Amino acid sequence: QLHYILFSISGDIAFRVADKLGPSGHVTVCDINASMLEVGKKRSRTLGEKQHQMSWTVGDAQNLDFKDDSFDAYTIAFGIRNVVDINQALKEAFRVLKPGGRFMCLEFSHVENPVIEQLYSFYSFQCIPPMGKVLAGDWDSYQYLVESIRRFPPQQDFEEMIKNAGFSCVTYDNLSFGVAAIHSGFKL
Repeated sequence: QLHYILFSISGDIAFRVADKLGPSGHVTVCDINASMLEVGKKRSRTLGEKQHQMSWTVGDAQNLDFKDDSFDAYTIAFGIRNVVDINQALKEAFRVLKPGGRFMCLEFSHVENPVIEQLYSFYSFQCIPPMGKVLAGDWDSYQYLVESIRRFPPQQDFEEMIKNAGFSCVTYDNLSFGVAAIHSGFKL
């Protein structure tokens, strides 16, 4: 039985993984925010039988309450940049993965093309917070989003952090010119 741990506040990725795993797999959805996990749990009730392949647990990526070598895969999407100590979270990911297990992280990143980066920066700082204010009544959260993306390490630096946590065969693939990137590594 394959066992995945996913850090996904609403469960979207977890639902897709559970669908792909079939009846022999299990997905543990973990997040530090209990309220957001409840949103995911409620949404999971529409899954029918697949709902039984999922468990939901409140947890801190920096200090997981799981045994060593527990999971075949560890996935975190748009969340690692919000962790206080990213290096500690990477060490915990390595610890809870089984030998041969795979770490995958989808995160906002840095645009590498200077022309596109200028356009993206303008859009990020001049459009996203005002749209957040108009659409959600919340400027500050959208300003934080833009600033947290800027503070997150560039792709090559994050790749080194993953290697330093013990992972092998570490790679990354840019999406949309580097607006986001998928980072991958294996516990060998």
